Amino acid sequence: MCVLLVAIVSAPLSSSAQRHSLERYSLEDGLPQSQVQDVIQGECGYLWFALLGGGLVQFDGHIFTAFTSADGLPSDLITALH
Repeated sequence: MCVLLVAIVSAPLSSSAQRHSLERYSLEDGLPQSQVQDVIQGECGYLWFALLGGGLVQFDGHIFTAFTSADGLPSDLITALH
């Protein structure tokens, strides 16, 4: 019983030891708009930004590429990504 309790208690500690980095992107970096509603990382590693009124933006680590209703999106108001 004691061994099981230790394993359960220590499990969250080992998962919290992961290292994460945080980057901040702004208009100066090429982000077309500052009203970001959601961000996800796709399977290929690209970051995808949902912009309120600015469409969808893909970031490959160097260049931001915007997709809007002019490119065929039904709306430029994107609030969530899945």
